[in-house]
Formats: sequence, C-alpha cells, structure tokens
Amino acid sequence: MKKYLYEVKHLILLNVICNLIATIALANIPYLTKRLFDSIESRNLEYLVNIILIYVGCNVLNLIITYIENVVNFKIGIAFEVSLKKDFFKVITNYDYMKFSSKDIGEYISIQANEITQLEMDYLTPAIDIIKSINTFAIYGIMFFAFIDWRIALVVLGASIFSTLIAPNLTAKELSKRRKVYLDKMGIYVSKIKDLLEGFKLIQSKTRKNMFVEQESFLKDAAKARFAYGKFKSLALTVNGGFIYSLHIISFSIVGYLLIKKEITVGTAVATLGYLECFISPMGSLIYDINTIKSTRGIKLKVLEFLKDNEGEKNLIVKKDFNSSIEFKDATVDYDKFSLKDFSYRFEKNKKYAIIGHSGSGKSTIIGALMKYVNLSKGNIYIDGKSIEKLDISYIIHNISQHEHIFTGDYKNNVTVFGAFPFRKIGILEDSLSEVMLDSIVQKSDCQLLSGGEKQVLSIFRMCLADTPICIMDEVFSATDMNITEKLEKVLLSMKDKTMIIITHKLSEHLEEFDEILLIENGKLVQSGTYEDILKSAEYRKLQSA
Repeated sequence: MKKYLYEVKHLILLNVICNLIATIALANIPYLTKRLFDSIESRNLEYLVNIILIYVGCNVLNLIITYIENVVNFKIGIAFEVSLKKDFFKVITNYDYMKFSSKDIGEYISIQANEITQLEMDYLTPAIDIIKSINTFAIYGIMFFAFIDWRIALVVLGASIFSTLIAPNLTAKELSKRRKVYLDKMGIYVSKIKDLLEGFKLIQSKTRKNMFVEQESFLKDAAKARFAYGKFKSLALTVNGGFIYSLHIISFSIVGYLLIKKEITVGTAVATLGYLECFISPMGSLIYDINTIKSTRGIKLKVLEFLKDNEGEKNLIVKKDFNSSIEFKDATVDYDKFSLKDFSYRFEKNKKYAIIGHSGSGKSTIIGALMKYVNLSKGNIYIDGKSIEKLDISYIIHNISQHEHIFTGDYKNNVTVFGAFPFRKIGILEDSLSEVMLDSIVQKSDCQLLSGGEKQVLSIFRMCLADTPICIMDEVFSATDMNITEKLEKVLLSMKDKTMIIITHKLSEHLEEFDEILLIENGKLVQSGTYEDILKSAEYRKLQSA
C-alpha cells in the first residue's frame, strides 16, 4: 500500500495541515470558556465583546478550513481508489489465459467493485484520521497543560494513551477474520448472480422458482457471514465505548474532587469538561480507526497478492513477424476423459488449412494449445523454431471462435477493440454482405443485440482489421447462412499473404479450396493431405457416413 499512499502524499499533507489549523482554532474554545467564567465577577463588557469576537473568529475559521479539509479528503479517497483499480485491472489483463481462468470472473469483479473500495474507506481514511487524532491529542494536550491544569491533563492523557493501546488489540484479530469471511461470501454470491443472469434465457415460469431458491441460498450464506461480522463489530464498539466511558468517569471524578477542595476554579472545571469532550472524540476515533485498519488486513493481503503478481507476460518475447512455420511436436493435452495424443504437424506460411472431424474429436484442443488456452502435458509447439512458451504471439495470430465475445458498444469500437486496431473499410468483405445486413451491423449502437450470424460476421471483420499474418477460425460460420458463408470463405481463402487454419465439422464446406486438410478423430491425427488425398481415405468415408 505504500506506493498508493505515496502517490497521494501531497494531498494527505495538505489535508493534515488543514486539520491542524482547524484543530488549533477549535482548541481555543474551551480556553475562552474558562476565561469567560473566570471573569464574570469583573463584569467588563469590553472584555466580553473581545472574547465573543475571538470565539466567533475561531468557529468561522474552523468551518472554512474544515470545508477545505473535507474536499481534499474526497480527492484523496478518489485518487487512491482509482489508482488501485487501474493497477488491478492492468495486472489481471496482463495474465495469460490459463492464469486468468483459474479464478471466477465474479471474484475479479468483486475485488474491483467491493474490496478496493473497502480499502479506501476502511484503510486509507482511518490511516489519515489516525494522524489527525494524534494532531488533536498533541494540540489539546499542550492547551490543557499550559492553560488549564497539568494534573488533570496528565491523568486524561495517560488514560487516553492506555485505552488507545489496549482497546483495539482485544478485538482486531477476530474482527479481521470475520470481515474476510463476509467479503469472501459476497464474492461467491456475486459470481453466482453473474452465472444465473448469464443464463437468463433459461429463466422461465418452469425454472424461475428454482433459480430464485438457488440464488437465495448463496444470499443467505452472505447475509449470515455479514451478521456474524456485524455482531462482533458491535461487541468491539461496545468494548471501545467502555474504555471511553471509563475516561469520562475518571476525569469527572478528578474535576469534582479538585473543585470541592477549591484547588481549581469553576472556569477551569468547565474548561476541563470541555477539553475532555475534545479528547474523547479523537480517542474514540483513534480506537475505532486502529480496529478498522486491522480488520482490513485480510482484504489488504488479498488485493496486494494480485498487485504484486504483476509480471504476467512481461518476460515473454514479443514476436511481430511470421517467417516460416508453426510446428507441433508430440503435443499432448490431457483432460479427465479425453486426450489429444502426440499431435505432430507443420503448418507452412501462407497456406490454408482445414481441420475436420466429429464434434469432440480434439480439433479445438489443437487451437487451444497453440493459443496457450490449455497447458501441454507433453511435447511442444514452435513458431519459426522458437517455443511458444517464451513468445507473446498476439501480434502474429488472431483467433476467433464460434461464440466470440462482442462488447457492449457500437460497430467501430467492436471491430477495432476500442481503437487498438486501425479502423478502415474492409472493402471486399463488406461487399460480400447485402446492404440491409451490413447496415444492421454498422448502425447498431449496441452490438450485443446483433443476431448470432451478425456477431460472427463482426468477429471476422475484427480479425481482418487486426491484420495478423496467421488467422485461426473455429466454427465461425456456424450461425451464418449458406450464401454469406460461401462469399466470406471465398474472400478469406483468396488472401495470399495469410496463413489460415479453419476448424469445421461441416463436410459440405468447400474443402477443395484448402491447401491441406487434417482429419482428427479421438484426439489423434488420422489423415492429412490435399483434398484428393483425403477423399481417397477410409477415415474420411467413415466420417461422411457418420
């Protein structure tokens, strides 16, 4: 957290200086009260007017400076939270796919939306408040010693320090534990809500009740954890309050005793009780703030764990050109009930490849391994002779799948990924569509509302704007009609400077247009070659008859 505190250090300093000035102005109020009571017998009107003017001035100054302090306080909180959220998003978007997929998206959302905001509210703000409370103790302590009574000041200050050191340690550990449990449960609940709402098409009269019961069970777990945290927090506040009240009782008893003994004046007694209230407030804040900061320990460690893990793909070599080939050597991927076994093949530059086979035969696993979406349990994959484990391949390969993600937003933002790819007309690809369909895609303000086929067309446009030398398409024509499929496929396969790998289980595709065809069955390459070679094979005939 030091990095993020350092980024707002100038604002924190300004905030503390404002608080110092406001506290000094306010600290004069009990002293002025003492002077007023002690000068009653003199009945000097001019003296009274002067005290009233100083009194008003101190209050006005306090109000103005407190306003500035509060504005700066908001600015600090916002800057701290924005910086944390920016870094968190940057870190997780720098993960490789496997690492990102190891956690549920709901957990990332929960940290970004909840935990980081909690750190701003319950770590940063209390930390600044602790500095302010120490300011208040120091200023009021000096005023108490210098202008009221050093004996009372010594007792009040000693009792305050003792309470501040002891009270938070009694409950902080358990409070932190219960808070972490509550926030973890909330993260699980957010994940469940996301999961259920993504399946909105399945929410209907037959399923609505069961879906509601499902979310309610997770909601109840979160509510139970929150109540456990709230219940213990109430106990912690009660314990803190006990220490504060004990300070009240001790101070009140001392003032009463010294007043009866006539060792202090009425003005001193009134001022002491006034200063006591001024001590009580920061002491209560100090105990609460220390407790609050300690209770965020679990959240802080959780967020910092993500932020420290910022290497991501930094150590990878960014490959920006493709010179010769993609080569699989004995590539093996093991799942529970399926394996891609010892797949070896060489894809040459600027050739067009079709990978065919039954659904579930292992076609997509080949692409998953190349894109590093799955881990190889054996073998390796090389691009231009270099292992992909050491490469950032985003500049040379663009992969699109059957259900490619379409962002909430317009056509331009979607095809350029918010300006990452240069926007230009796609020419012959756009000409392949009817004017009605093209307008439907281009003019849509929210492309998530496009049909399945239109989304697939948009993802192909996006791939073309990415302009990578290697293009991979996994069942990308599954929702487009036959006419559009034929036109787009013809245009794509006519691109001379592109290496294309297209996965399909449709044998009606124009396979003769491809340079080579790979036939995959049960996780193994059973046949490869030209269209004529494949047609002659027994494996292909078996696939046709299935």
